[in-house]
Amino acid sequence: MASKRKKRKLKVKMGRHVSPAEAERMFRFWCEHQNCAYVAGKCGRSETTVYKHRKAGNWPKRLKAIQAKAQKKTDHDTAEMIARQTKMFREIEDVARKAVKRHRFNRPSDKTSDAAHAAGEAAKQERTLLGEPTERIEFTDTLQERYARRKQAPGNQG
Repeated sequence: MASKRKKRKLKVKMGRHVSPAEAERMFRFWCEHQNCAYVAGKCGRSETTVYKHRKAGNWPKRLKAIQAKAQKKTDHDTAEMIARQTKMFREIEDVARKAVKRHRFNRPSDKTSDAAHAAGEAAKQERTLLGEPTERIEFTDTLQERYARRKQAPGNQG
């Protein structure tokens, strides 16, 4: 009788045993949907097994740490990009300003208009980069507001 119990225990233990690689695979699937039933279906394990590994491995906390690290890197990279682009736009503005100063306005030349255009474009790009709305966005927002007011007007069916 004792030998039968040992065999059963071994079978159950072997059925439940999850290798570290399999546990990591379950964690990756859990990161996609945060759903134990989804992971159980993908990995061929019971929901209880997945739930126990989620609890033991503290998957929610682990996922938050991974997301926080990724967000920090993204924020850092974005800040560097904005700094580079802002520097570039300011350099374009400086070059354009110097070009405009060199030429007289009583005889507009192609170079003067090109320089003025470059300065305007650089200023516009810098404002966009810093999060200020562009003229096109403002115009689109205005149109959307008008459309919303028309739909809300009494007696308007549609």
